[in-house]
Amino acid sequence: VVILDEPTSGLDLQLADELLQGVLAAAGDRSVLVITHRAAEAERALHEAGFAGATLRSINPSLEDVFIALIRREERRAAA
Repeated sequence: VVILDEPTSGLDLQLADELLQGVLAAAGDRSVLVITHRAAEAERALHEAGFAGATLRSINPSLEDVFIALIRREERRAAA
């Protein structure tokens, strides 16, 4: 069992994705526990583990969700 506590903390989204791809590829049939605050990473871990139908619930929106919401708001303003 390998436990990684916030391994992508401080990384941009692209580098975080590359790191997780490498970890999952290297894990093979071993168990890997990844502790994260990024909803996208948690959902990906569920999918990779074979729980593609599972859903995550969060009380607070992720930073990614906030970022996307701000981008969409600005796009609506620009289109108006």
